[in-house]
Amino acid sequence: MGLKLNKPTTPKSVAELVSAKPITVNPLLTETQAATMLGLSNAYLVRDRWYAKKEGIAPKIPFIKLPSGGVRYHIDDLKAFIEANRVG
Repeated sequence: MGLKLNKPTTPKSVAELVSAKPITVNPLLTETQAATMLGLSNAYLVRDRWYAKKEGIAPKIPFIKLPSGGVRYHIDDLKAFIEANRVG
């Protein structure tokens, strides 16, 4: 019993292509996803938030605090952080 993969389908007509649903990406990433994207540890992101709160300054990497207490990072903020820290 092997793993079955569905073959990708190609649209048969222009109308089918136009009516296809767009691929959506959730722009909010979890702490682990953000850390992976940036090549950092989760602990770095936690320290960044903690230090910013302690000093009353903005964190290096903006984040969104959810009502449930969770934290999310917007993908555009992560891209901006990468660009701001690009050397050369």
